[in-house]
Amino acid sequence: MNPTEMFSILCLCIWAAGEAAQRRAVVVEPIKRALTPPEPTPVEQLHEEYVAGEIGEAELERRLADALDERTDAIREEVEAVDDVGPIRAAEIAETFESVEAVRRASVDELQEAEHVGEAIAVDVHQHFR
Repeated sequence: MNPTEMFSILCLCIWAAGEAAQRRAVVVEPIKRALTPPEPTPVEQLHEEYVAGEIGEAELERRLADALDERTDAIREEVEAVDDVGPIRAAEIAETFESVEAVRRASVDELQEAEHVGEAIAVDVHQHFR
């Protein structure tokens, strides 16, 4: 096989891989999103934790106050604009950081310090602010 033929085969393989990725994004991802139940709101999550006995009344009240705090609303709103970041993760990030600017300045490792925020979400949030 000569170099031109090898190059042609390589290009064909790259094209086929790209086509498969596009089909997945166009067909599978919307179906996956439609079948995934929405994340509970922060208040619903707090209610579930309280009912399950995971948090006490004082902690429930403190976290409810945080959930309704305007500062956290601004952070949540900005962070929820990132793909795959729902209200719970956004609320956890809002609890961890003092402001939208603090989230903007945070490194991937610092973002991961928030509960329920793994590396993939931290990278997405970090890139969103760049």
